[in-house]
Amino acid sequence: MKEGGSPSKDSQTRTAMRCPALAELPETPGEKRGWPWTEESQQLLDAMPTGAPWPKVSIVTPSYNQARFIEETIRSVLLQGYPDLEYIIIDGGSADGTVDIIRKYEKWLTYWVSEPDRGQSDAINKGWRLAQGDVLAFLNSDDIYMPGAVRTAAAFLSQNPDTGMIYGECNITDEHGRLKRHFKTAEFRIEKVLCGGRCVIPQPSAFIRRTTIDKVGLLDIDMDMAMDLDLWVRIGLKHSIVHIPEVLASHRMYPGTKTLSSASPFLPNRLAILDKTFSNAALPKQLRAIEAKARSIMEAQAAFQRGRLALINGDWEGAKKSFKVALARGSYYIKSGAVMGLLCAIGRIDMEWLARILRKQRLK
Repeated sequence: MKEGGSPSKDSQTRTAMRCPALAELPETPGEKRGWPWTEESQQLLDAMPTGAPWPKVSIVTPSYNQARFIEETIRSVLLQGYPDLEYIIIDGGSADGTVDIIRKYEKWLTYWVSEPDRGQSDAINKGWRLAQGDVLAFLNSDDIYMPGAVRTAAAFLSQNPDTGMIYGECNITDEHGRLKRHFKTAEFRIEKVLCGGRCVIPQPSAFIRRTTIDKVGLLDIDMDMAMDLDLWVRIGLKHSIVHIPEVLASHRMYPGTKTLSSASPFLPNRLAILDKTFSNAALPKQLRAIEAKARSIMEAQAAFQRGRLALINGDWEGAKKSFKVALARGSYYIKSGAVMGLLCAIGRIDMEWLARILRKQRLK
């Protein structure tokens, strides 16, 4: 049903389900083979080995004009073999055939709707508000779960009641599903994140306890690019986040994806995360002590991005000024880039061209 209203003609509602077997799903289209087209996860028993029932897991897929990929996403969820699953799809009013694909699988969906929304975070929040699961997750409509991912996450959270969230390993593929690389994960350290460190949590592999979301709140819809990182930080301030060394998901990265199609996409959101975090009166003293360092590093990252933009526009003096700021305040990584940028500005060389040359030399 529509949020706060009566059921929509484009929605179907039902209770949680046991995941269907491969033979129950619509036939595999075309020549597609392998997971999740002609392979499936093992069907689990209704109870865990301890005799306790499996926790109910609620997966939300936000979607908008992803007809190329969403069927693979849907099948990767439905073929988990899990005995108590809610699967919710919130589509933003797609007009590319996405809705026709959703309808093919609506028999196995807890709920779906296709209507305008305020973007990805709004769609996920809608789904999570409807969800009844003990464990929550969201899987974008161009990503997939790996076989047994839901079982692995649910089992760990059941056995470790003090853990608020888990995340696993993740593969990075191109638009055709070909493996490009492995996402480099590490243990989540909130101090490193606040001080400009990269996010070590691959979003598709994250599963969160429902009580954790109840305490920290839903996604911030004003965070258009780093809403997941913002949530991880809020969770990390109150709960344990644990890394599981198993590949749970695959993330598709290609031209046109939200991450790759946005210039310097995360910086404004990361600045907002700092403001939110350090304005928290209950922030632990050890984190309060790194505020100046965190803001200095973020200013260096902002200066570095300004320097890159100045190089692109041929503003050599502006680039020099910005890279000098980045060099003075940045982390080792930013300083290394700032040195290269400064040399490019002095020699009036395109930074991206130089980076390509250096990469080629490294590969020889």
